[in-house]
Amino acid sequence: MKIVVLDGYGLNPGDLSWEEMQALGELTVYDRTAPAELLERAAGAEVLITNKTVIAAEDMAALPALKYIGVLATGYNIVDIQAAKARGVIVTNIPAYSTASVAQMVFAHLLNITQRVGHYAYANRHGRWADNPDFCYWDTGLVELDGKKIGIIGLGNTGQATARIAAAFGMQVCAYTSKPQAQLPEGIRKMELEELFREHEVVVLTGGSMMYVDAVCKGIDDIPTVDAETRQLLLQKYEEQGLEQLCAELKLLDNEYYHTVDLKNPKRVIHALEICYMTGRTYTSFRTRSQKQRPFRIIKIGLTRDREELYDRINRRVLQMVDDGLVDEARRVLPYRHLNSLNTVGYKEMFKYLDGEWTLPFAIEKIQQNSRIYSRK
Repeated sequence: MKIVVLDGYGLNPGDLSWEEMQALGELTVYDRTAPAELLERAAGAEVLITNKTVIAAEDMAALPALKYIGVLATGYNIVDIQAAKARGVIVTNIPAYSTASVAQMVFAHLLNITQRVGHYAYANRHGRWADNPDFCYWDTGLVELDGKKIGIIGLGNTGQATARIAAAFGMQVCAYTSKPQAQLPEGIRKMELEELFREHEVVVLTGGSMMYVDAVCKGIDDIPTVDAETRQLLLQKYEEQGLEQLCAELKLLDNEYYHTVDLKNPKRVIHALEICYMTGRTYTSFRTRSQKQRPFRIIKIGLTRDREELYDRINRRVLQMVDDGLVDEARRVLPYRHLNSLNTVGYKEMFKYLDGEWTLPFAIEKIQQNSRIYSRK
């Protein structure tokens, strides 16, 4: 059995052994694989192991021996799942592999705040303790976690792992979560967001996207949850009639939103129609965009770099991306350009080049320009 690891460096930069996998067959490990190198390296492989290397439908079609794809991460959007299913190729991922390490990092930061270990280690190396006339010294507040209250926003795997560590420190744990109290682990009390910030010394936000953060800091519009029947109806319409017909329908049902939404983004068009169908109201009527008043102060910290240096680094990075195979990568995902995840700087400019609208030098220039604009947000 031929096994190929396409980008093994991220998982194993040299501190782990591939021996157990080697025992299963003929193993070849590559640190990284550019899109243009994929088919040559994967030729004849029954097993492909990937972390971030994209495996599209056309790749599978060119690899008739392929039986299994192992994704060395939780997210598996780098693999065309439908194509794999159609070809009988098994795809697996690694759910919740970083739960413990992320929860540990939460307390690394928390203990750094309460104990200031780095600060005192630095001071002691420079003679502060040795020169102190008393047995001990401190120049910051002393905080013990035992008995303190911790609020956790989001109680998935990572939130629950964080809660267990907090309990071990003797902290009182509360959570802001969609789960009902009856489903929460013993010792965790459900609370509303305002209560958490009013009553707790520490609040941990366990989430990823900027939308998630904005929802906590600013609040989001109260838009109804779409029922399964309406969702299925609109998805069926999208498959049978296409995006253009749905856009025309949106123009009739919510003309205002029609003129602001990205009409090339099927998820947003479909969601707006779902709300129109289900409520009999326009989607716009739910989008108040009013910022919620929060009982806490928000501090945003940003890193800055000299603009000329930053722009130079961006320009050189884009050129490096092109040298590493960006054009070939964009060509391979071109059939999926309608997906929101591909409506990003880098891909959308390359799509215009592949469509013949732009020359390659102009597309590269636009990627550099749009990356510079994005860096200012």
